[in-house]
Amino acid sequence: MKADGCQKNETTTHSPAPISQATRPICDYRKCFARMESAESDAVSSRCRRMPAALPTPTVVGKRLRMARLARELTQAQLGERLGLDDPNTAAPRISRYERGMHEPDLITLEKLAEALELPVAYFYTSSDLLAEVILVISRLPRKRQAEALAMLKAFADKL
Repeated sequence: MKADGCQKNETTTHSPAPISQATRPICDYRKCFARMESAESDAVSSRCRRMPAALPTPTVVGKRLRMARLARELTQAQLGERLGLDDPNTAAPRISRYERGMHEPDLITLEKLAEALELPVAYFYTSSDLLAEVILVISRLPRKRQAEALAMLKAFADKL
């Protein structure tokens, strides 16, 4: 066992000395980080496994996609099936990547997602929750009523 509490295993990663099966940390990061601040930082950083990278921040599209999917009480696999992705092993990870912001759906895919969730495409692009709600309310109206609502909003805005 090394002085930092870690020992080498067969692979190139570094694991802690055996303690108990139930509570086995990957590495004692406190000791590793303390040593990284010292002159031995290069040696320790190569011995200790790096902490996993943070998940990407969800994009506006990802956030709205997740909210819409959950509002429809659909799983990621079910939404993928509605898109025509028959294999749930492919569909769920793909939807997950969109929701987490790892990938951004192209316009055609976003149109299919909007259709499957019965929402307008514009809903997915607005960063304002208030504007998103306005889009949803107006989209539920028939075409003629949408034009009337727009005229009323314009008249209201002109008075300000």
